[in-house]
Amino acid sequence: MKFLIPAILFALISTTAMAQYNDGSGYRRRPQPPRYQDPYNPAPPRYGHGGGIRGPQYTTHWDDLGVNRLPKLVSEIQTIYVGGRLVNEILIRAIDNRVDVESVLAYLANGQVVQLYHITGSIKSGREIRGFVDSRYSLRIDRLEIRAMSSNLVGSRAQMQVALGLAD
Repeated sequence: MKFLIPAILFALISTTAMAQYNDGSGYRRRPQPPRYQDPYNPAPPRYGHGGGIRGPQYTTHWDDLGVNRLPKLVSEIQTIYVGGRLVNEILIRAIDNRVDVESVLAYLANGQVVQLYHITGSIKSGREIRGFVDSRYSLRIDRLEIRAMSSNLVGSRAQMQVALGLAD
């Protein structure tokens, strides 16, 4: 009995120390570099945006791309050709009934494809979703593909209006 209690304490302390050593949560931990870039330290402003893929992040004017009728219960891809213009924001508005936006893909001028997760969702009638294309710059976009549908079973189909916030 005399030796049992110290043996249990020794085993408990040694397993705890080994666990801290193995997972790196010990007292003396080396300083690690930051895992992600600091979101509060914005990139410096860029000048001379002529032919580059990026531009300034401010909207100078809006370009209304019209109203699209959406089918019921089956999602449809609406392709919008932008033509390599500097786009800063995208605004999707539900004019009639409820619109379900499943995905928004932006095809950039350099061939990259960017999926805009923050612009997806369900939009009630008369409401809108407005989101930036990039967090720091406006991007030169060739075309947008918006997959959306009308979830309304009874009544007319939903209408979706798309507008682009341009920086050029």
